[in-house]
Amino acid sequence: MKRSSGFLAIFLAFVMVLSGFAAAGPVFADDGEGSSGDTRVPNPSYTLIDYYTGKTVSTTNSGAKAKVVIFGRVACPNTQSTMRSLSNSSYMADSGYEVMFIEEGTATDEAMAEFVDTYCSDYMTVCATSNDFGSQLMWNYMYSWQGSTSSVVYPVIFYIDENDNIRKMTTRAVSASSIISVLNSFDGSGGGEDTGIRTAVITANCGQSAGRAMLNEMNARRTGSNGTVPWCWNKDNTEKVEYSGLNELVYDYDLEKIATQRAAELAL
Repeated sequence: MKRSSGFLAIFLAFVMVLSGFAAAGPVFADDGEGSSGDTRVPNPSYTLIDYYTGKTVSTTNSGAKAKVVIFGRVACPNTQSTMRSLSNSSYMADSGYEVMFIEEGTATDEAMAEFVDTYCSDYMTVCATSNDFGSQLMWNYMYSWQGSTSSVVYPVIFYIDENDNIRKMTTRAVSASSIISVLNSFDGSGGGEDTGIRTAVITANCGQSAGRAMLNEMNARRTGSNGTVPWCWNKDNTEKVEYSGLNELVYDYDLEKIATQRAAELAL
């Protein structure tokens, strides 16, 4: 689903250059490129109306946590999958990171309502626009970030740190975990969605002398070399059953390493 080309594209390019916007039109696709590095670009400030509350909101990041500004179209499958992934992420909802979605096109009220109900959550800021205002904002963001571009892939996502600087841009469908990984890298929270798994480096002293002495004692009981006949209770725990001809248990170094590793983990 590409924007019109030919004379119309040339005309739009001329108008956008005069207006200070990038001269290009976005396309729908399944993949795209991202850009990041150590670049820090001031986040453009615009005011819009929040679809949920009807209140005036800003693209400015005034909070203590990072933020994403997402430009997309409600009918775009890439946009839908990205927003659904974010909506389903309890980590994102509880993280304090702000998600701001801006409709790049001009969606009908019915289409906007269906999109919000299906793909968004109330922790997000969702903004509908009219008269190509969303498109103008997106291309102004693009121009601020990299000067110009020939095409983009929906959704266009700008990653903004807690100091209100754009730090990264991606132009494709992205999972919530990937977005979280980027935002976490800004404030040192980690590398992705919290899985509950932690890596720890510890120094431990293992008292294996007692364990190896126990092995000798067990073998003495198994073979009867300690002067007793090995036995165990029957399944009803009412009668002792004697055994003979039992072999000694054999020491296994690899098993010992596993056991000491597990003991260290349990000690945490």
